[in-house]
Amino acid sequence: MTVRLPYIVWRDGRPRFVPPGHVRKLGFKGQDLRHAGGAAAWFTYEEARTWADAKLEAIKLARAGTRPAKVSSSAAGLTVGELLDDWLNSDHVRSRAPHTQRAYEAAALAMKYKPGKRRKSGEVPSEDKREAFGLMPIAGIKTPELTKFLEYAVRTRGLQTAHCIAGAFSSAYAWGSRSLKWKLPRHLNPRPGVVLPATKGRISVITPAEFMALVNAADRLGRPSIGDSLHLGLYTGQRQADRLQFVEDGYEDGFRKFRQNKTGTVVRIQEPDPLKGRLKAAAKRRREVMLRHGTRCPEIILNEETGRPWNQSTYRRVFREVRAAAAEEVPSVANRTDQDLRDTAVTMLHRSGADLPTICEVTGHSYKSAALIVKHYLGRDPVRAGAALARMAAFIEAELA
Repeated sequence: MTVRLPYIVWRDGRPRFVPPGHVRKLGFKGQDLRHAGGAAAWFTYEEARTWADAKLEAIKLARAGTRPAKVSSSAAGLTVGELLDDWLNSDHVRSRAPHTQRAYEAAALAMKYKPGKRRKSGEVPSEDKREAFGLMPIAGIKTPELTKFLEYAVRTRGLQTAHCIAGAFSSAYAWGSRSLKWKLPRHLNPRPGVVLPATKGRISVITPAEFMALVNAADRLGRPSIGDSLHLGLYTGQRQADRLQFVEDGYEDGFRKFRQNKTGTVVRIQEPDPLKGRLKAAAKRRREVMLRHGTRCPEIILNEETGRPWNQSTYRRVFREVRAAAAEEVPSVANRTDQDLRDTAVTMLHRSGADLPTICEVTGHSYKSAALIVKHYLGRDPVRAGAALARMAAFIEAELA
């Protein structure tokens, strides 16, 4: 059987795109159809057919005057997957925080490979698992093509992942518009034209009983540093990643100073007694842990088993173990996460009388996000409103006197 695809020539089972002269004038260049990398495999027939179909569409658009392929002389005809590979290996991505790089890599894999079981680190998926989207020429990706793929991603991977994919694609395209190799036309980035449903934010508040169950479970399991982190989360409202980077920085004018080891950002608070007592005991435990492991680390929260700062992956795993133990005493804890401490701090501060500007000074929330949390949990409070009106009336009378 003779295998024929438009403009594709097969040589010993190896496909190559060979455009005729009138197609080359539109900006398309010949290229081997193979996966990126030195020892990469050649495209299968199915992959070559998918690639050829997308290329034909791009050629039709170019003939109609849209000219999506006239991106640059070097990048014309290159695929989405090749753009993603270059982008992930760029200084733009490699200079980002490790968790950001991991998120970008996960989104890129979702554009290149079909959903499947979780793969081990470094494992390359088989060729039959490749997504057609990743094989399409970047010049052929317009708003309809991106919309179709993202709708498919919502169905197969979920809305949250689809949003991550959309953001990663847009970032990669924007980087390509600044790249000497790619020179993508910035105004043709298809992401702004795609409309995805908004994700529903998760707002959850930990009750005092649930909080103490978590702390007690951490202490009982020999993981008091988890309890220390929980106290910092509740009484400072800081994010998990920032708490794990906190370095002891002493006191200044009565304020306890915490410095983030990575960014150097300083958080200043007046310690409430529960936090002060917990951190005092934590300082002693921390010295003992470093002495036992022969380490010297400035971070306040140290992993008892290593004597070094927690990494977020290990922290999340051990937190789940602590939560499971706590749920044996308080079952509702099973639905809580460490990230819920930030919502809890906002809610408890408001219930105790703090206004939104004050809450945002403590936790670092934006006014909008803090107001959303307060609205979700408190609703309308006529007693509180009446007390505020009474204070306002007293203020006005004093001004008029």
